[in-house]
Amino acid sequence: MRTRTSLLGTLLLLAFVVLPGVAAGHDGNTNPTPPDVRNDKVVPLAQGVLNDDDRTLLKKVRLAGLWELPMAKEAPQHNPGQRTREVAKHLVADHEPLDVQTRKLAAKLGVPIPDEPAPEQKEWMAELRAASGPEFDRIFAKRLRAAHGQVYIVAAKVRAGTKNNDMRAFAQTAVNLVGKHMALLESTGLVDGDSLVAGASSPTPTPEATTPEATGSASTASPKPRAVSSRDDGGMNIGVGLVVAILLVVVGVAATLGIVRLLQTPGKSSR
Repeated sequence: MRTRTSLLGTLLLLAFVVLPGVAAGHDGNTNPTPPDVRNDKVVPLAQGVLNDDDRTLLKKVRLAGLWELPMAKEAPQHNPGQRTREVAKHLVADHEPLDVQTRKLAAKLGVPIPDEPAPEQKEWMAELRAASGPEFDRIFAKRLRAAHGQVYIVAAKVRAGTKNNDMRAFAQTAVNLVGKHMALLESTGLVDGDSLVAGASSPTPTPEATTPEATGSASTASPKPRAVSSRDDGGMNIGVGLVVAILLVVVGVAATLGIVRLLQTPGKSSR
């Protein structure tokens, strides 16, 4: 009787102590191991980490200054309307110090930035330089409003999520100035729905392509996020562990019931 009672106690111990650890992921932890989250581009700095969004903002602001500033300076040469002339003057006054700030911060943080406009931006510059009068006004408002809109999206994202204090201050400056410029361009009355599409914006540099970024030939493709597979949810396959745990519980319960019946059978007890 004592031997059978001891065996029953052992099975119950397995069912209520050992098996929950198996079901939890083979490590005794009731919370599954979190997915593998990697950011190989994070660089620790004294004032906070720098990530890809931070780098992208510096490059986009620099690219914007490389083509928007020259075209704003050249605007009076193309016989623009009075409102376009006034808007261009505001853009020059803001973009010159912003470009200086961008270059200084990029140098401080070790971020390579372009030295010339991207190929698509050069096409926009050629388009503007070939126009005059009302046509120049229309193209100027459309191209610059679309480009500013895309920079604004990135600047707002960095302002909300960056962990770098210098980048947070820079993003706030960018948000303020770009928002102001969008309102100025819209005040011309020449901004329409086509001026808001992403395809008319300044290209987004690809963070991995350091050489094109340095020359201004940045790719328009944004890096694709890493897909999380079904095996990235805790190292080992938790689903298999749960199935094994269930089977072990079933076997343990069946064995326990068998022993109880054996103990209750008349004439089988030990004397």
